[in-house]
Amino acid sequence: MAESPTRSIVGGVFGLELSEHPTQPPFLDERAICFINARSALHCLLRDLAPRTLWIPSYLCDVIIAAARGICPLEFYDVGSDLRAGQGRWIESLNQDDIVLVIDYFGFRRWLPIAAAIHDRGARIIEDAAQALFLPRAQEADFIIYSPRKFLGVADGGILQSKVRFASSIVRSEPPPQWWFKAYAARLLRAEYDRGATSRRWFELFQESEREAPIGSYCISDVSMAQLRYGIDYNGVQRERVTNYNILASALSGCALYTDLDDDVVPLGFPVRVPDRDRVCEALYREGLYPPVHWPIRGVVPEQFQESHRLAGEILTIPCDQRYDAGAMMRAALIVRGVL
Repeated sequence: MAESPTRSIVGGVFGLELSEHPTQPPFLDERAICFINARSALHCLLRDLAPRTLWIPSYLCDVIIAAARGICPLEFYDVGSDLRAGQGRWIESLNQDDIVLVIDYFGFRRWLPIAAAIHDRGARIIEDAAQALFLPRAQEADFIIYSPRKFLGVADGGILQSKVRFASSIVRSEPPPQWWFKAYAARLLRAEYDRGATSRRWFELFQESEREAPIGSYCISDVSMAQLRYGIDYNGVQRERVTNYNILASALSGCALYTDLDDDVVPLGFPVRVPDRDRVCEALYREGLYPPVHWPIRGVVPEQFQESHRLAGEILTIPCDQRYDAGAMMRAALIVRGVL
């Protein structure tokens, strides 16, 4: 399936995807409620549930806070250096009308040990699976939210699933057309770049569309829904990501956050932890390797969560997705080893 792009760039926004051998999306069924993006799914769900307090982990993307803004109070809970949810005294502070948001970091589900204690307090769990598109629903989670555009070349999409049938009272409207076209154009131009075009306009458009991404009761576009249902080889996507991750794990085990994949994990990327992350990133950029940083949290998360802040200053993610073959992964590993 995977072929190295004709250009030297590894990473960045996905180009539009269209497979000759599409398979059925594992994250879509009759219970799915489809939004324009994952942050809108979270926002509308919280508006429906109206929790007394939303508990969020100390290592997170700030769009989660933006999605909850104005709906309910927020409280942070600690996660460890391996991104396992802490089992501290915060659980004793949960109330019956509270909600705990858990994150499947990089595709790994590491929060299950605290699920029973959360439910014992009468609180509910929202699983943020934006980085874990292929994890099946866990019975321990009351709701799960997927973000296909983190894994695939689609312009938009956020999928809300629930443990029981959930009829949202939110009436969803069409995506804002100007924003949607910008997001779609970024994917289209990136696909053309990968086929040999020279313009990098896609990067600017992608950055603009990310900054302007809407949060609200917007549905997924018809184009992206058709692509998800009829245009992606999900079996191939999973296979290539796992294969590429294992290649990087063999070559970069010394700095890997996780050296081994759990059986059900299809990784977002290959996270590594380096003490001089900013220097490493600049060196990788010069070689055409663009690792995303998940996430800058200074000014977002209270400083008391020291381990999360240390991690946020050292982590970066090497791309290992379905766009690349074994040769591209070995080249990426050599570049990383050369700058460490």
